[in-house]
Order: sequence, then C-alpha cells, then structure tokens
Amino acid sequence: MFEERLAKFARAVAVMMFVAAGPQAAMAALGPDLPDPEEGETPALILMAPVATQQTTVDELKSFRLAFSDSHTSAVTRRLGDAERECGALPAEYRADCLAQGFRSAASATGNRPDYTTAQSELNKASRSLSSLVSQNEDKAAAPIRKGGKTYRAVKKAAVKAVAAKAVAIVTETETKLLRSASGGLRKTHYARIAQAVGSTKKILRS
Repeated sequence: MFEERLAKFARAVAVMMFVAAGPQAAMAALGPDLPDPEEGETPALILMAPVATQQTTVDELKSFRLAFSDSHTSAVTRRLGDAERECGALPAEYRADCLAQGFRSAASATGNRPDYTTAQSELNKASRSLSSLVSQNEDKAAAPIRKGGKTYRAVKKAAVKAVAAKAVAIVTETETKLLRSASGGLRKTHYARIAQAVGSTKKILRS
C-alpha cells in the first residue's frame, strides 16, 4: 500500500515537472520507476503510458490529461479573433458589449482545465467589467443589434469615446495580468498567446 501511494506521488511530481520544466526533468524525477524509451518513443509518451511497476490503473489513465494543449489555447485565441472581427464590423456604440460577450465565449473555451484557471478567471472578469461599463452608459432608446443568436446593446453616442477609453483600460489590464501570471515553461508560452489575442482586440476600440 505504501509503495503504491509513493508511486502515485512520484507520478504527480513528474507531471508537474513535465509542465514546468519539460519531459527530461520529469523522467529524472521518476528515475528507475520509468522504463527506458524504446526506439522512436519520446519521454512524453512514456509519462502517459501505463507502467507496470507503478500499478497504474485504467481509471488513472482515463483521468490523466496534460494541463496545456495547443488545441485548447487555439480555441481561446480563435474566439478572441472571431470577436475582434465581428465586433469591429459593428457601429462603434455596440462594440463594447460585443467584446464583453466575446471574452466570455473565449473563457468558456478553456474547458475548465486546471492550468487555464487564471486565464478563464481573467477573461470572465474582463467580460463582466465591460458588460457593467455598457450598462452604466447604455442607450435605452437605441435598438439592439441581433446577430448570430447574440444581442448587442448600444452605449450613448455621446459616451462612445469615454466608454472606448475605459474598455481599452480593461483589456490592457487583462492582457497584463495574463502575462504576469505566466511564470515560465509551457504556461508562459500558452498564456502569452492568449494575452496577445486579448491585446489585439484593443484595435477595434481605438478605431
């Protein structure tokens, strides 16, 4: 029983090191518990494969997921890019609300994966801040725009510039927090991509 718990702990350490420092460090952490790679086999595949000496169960293998993935990061950045294009095509007074919904959509694309928690939180926070900004300056007399199953509210035309400036500040803060939360390794790479996509949306607020 002790050996099994120790093996599970060793695997957890290896996974964390795989994310933070790469597969070679993870291999070193497990040491003799891992078999030597066969020809054409990578350390990453070894880490994800069943190891008989560790009594890896089928359930453990099913629950194992790498924290970061190109597909999830691309899904987030793609939704931010879609929002930039869609919102940029709207009249200026509707863009802040459109962007709020775009950020919320991007947050949902993280799939609740553990290492995307900060990104999800910051994107949702930006969405709420933008939505609140729109509510404070909403033009109740202006008809909402409905597009693709979404409804966008307008701010008062007299407040467009002020709202845009505050929206830029919200987006900039989100971009900065994402960059600061990325300490290194894979986290830095993936969070930098998301931060760049976030920052790119400022263009439609300044035009």
